[in-house]
Amino acid sequence: MENRFGTPLNSEVIKDVIDFNKKIEEEKQKENPDPKELEKLYLQQLYRGMEINSGYIRNYGYRPY
Repeated sequence: MENRFGTPLNSEVIKDVIDFNKKIEEEKQKENPDPKELEKLYLQQLYRGMEINSGYIRNYGYRPY
C-alpha cells in the first residue's frame, strides 16, 4: 500500500491503528465506558498513526517550521 506520493506505508503501524480502533470500540460498548481509558486509547492511536509513512522523524523531525 502506498500514500499519494508513492511512498510505501508501514503495514505494522496500520495494524496497530486498527487494533487501537478495536479497543476503542470495545470500551465504548461497555455499560460505563471509562473516559480516561478512551482518551488514552485515542491518543495512542493518533501518535501511532503519525508514523504510517515509515517513521515519525522522517515526516516531522527535520522541518524548521
